[in-house]
Amino acid sequence: MMFRTKPTRAAALAALALAPSLHADPGADDAPAAAEMLIAGHPYPPEETTLDTITVTGQRRDSLTAPDAHEALHALEHVPGAVDLIDASEWRDTAARTLKDVLDYTPGVFVQPKWGEDARLSIRGSGLSRNFHLRGVALLVDGIPMNASDGSADFQEIDPTAFEYSEVYKGANALRYGANALGGAIAFVSPTGRTGDRMQVRADGGGFDFWRGQLAGGARSGDFDAYASGSWLENDGFRDHSDGESKRGSVNVGWRLTPNAETRLYW
Repeated sequence: MMFRTKPTRAAALAALALAPSLHADPGADDAPAAAEMLIAGHPYPPEETTLDTITVTGQRRDSLTAPDAHEALHALEHVPGAVDLIDASEWRDTAARTLKDVLDYTPGVFVQPKWGEDARLSIRGSGLSRNFHLRGVALLVDGIPMNASDGSADFQEIDPTAFEYSEVYKGANALRYGANALGGAIAFVSPTGRTGDRMQVRADGGGFDFWRGQLAGGARSGDFDAYASGSWLENDGFRDHSDGESKRGSVNVGWRLTPNAETRLYW
């Protein structure tokens, strides 16, 4: 059982007189008013306080369906496991031709070119013994799986010059992409008309008759945006039977339906 007692006016005045240091101005004429505040449950008289102005600024995402490299890196920082993000600036200004040129300095990733644009790819040793096709690692371009139904994949459809960044998921972090990704996953993300350059023209040349050209660009108009890339590559290779030629293209079109809804089509 609990008992409550209410302070009387006399008790409050007595407490106020015995403890003057608890009040801002114990000798002032407003001591009875302070006592009234104490009786009402407020130990001190109210004081007007002016707080500093706080300005909150929000930033609208350029694309709801295809985050840029900064947004993707922020999301990967919350993944409880081994992940990496490789921005295109790390290889775009080089003669990157195969996945080895893109992923060569990513810890835990092993890429060994074989012929043409094909390579042996392994993440933390998964599928390292495979001589033909890829096993145990999922490859995705703009969220679209490049693996066949048995988990194998080729590399001829992957154009390093067409991507804004690449995400590497190591081990079990890639299970979000299915059981074929036990070894890991690599997701390549293309620019959009909202994040890509308006126009990009590229020409490369090098030893062993290496030639490459690329034309890409994007634009936005109101709620619509589009980005397209086309490239041609020819190379004789540094050994016999390693020559090859490839022509690749990609297009994505986005439509902002509402401020919180967007759809995007890929070709």
